[in-house]
Amino acid sequence: MIIGILLIVAILLVTGVSYAIWSMTLTQESTNVVNTACFKINFIEENEITLQNTYPISDEEAKELTPYTFTIENICNTNATYQINLEELESDLKKLSQEYIKVSLNDAKGKILNTYETVEKTLNSILSKKLTTGVLKKGVKRLN
Repeated sequence: MIIGILLIVAILLVTGVSYAIWSMTLTQESTNVVNTACFKINFIEENEITLQNTYPISDEEAKELTPYTFTIENICNTNATYQINLEELESDLKKLSQEYIKVSLNDAKGKILNTYETVEKTLNSILSKKLTTGVLKKGVKRLN
């Protein structure tokens, strides 16, 4: 009986030591960097987005203003997904509540800003709202 117990203990010891010697744990301390030359984003700014010294206007009046425009172009050989966010930058100026700001993409009917989903910020901003997402097929441009 003692020989059997010693044999089991020896096998467990050999197995444990062998596992400790042969097991390997790798950790990465650097950042992964992914580069792609397939997805190109062009920004064409006709007018920066600013609400300084503004007053309430109708949707019809707003449509006559020069809009902020940008183009997203997919030059990949595969489809590419995108997400367009509107981010609020930090400012010392007085802020207009989101419930009074309307946003319109591609001449669609305006929608109140606080009804959009809040998402993770990508810039050094204080708030980010997801305006739209989509898929661009290869070689397609989308103007907003």
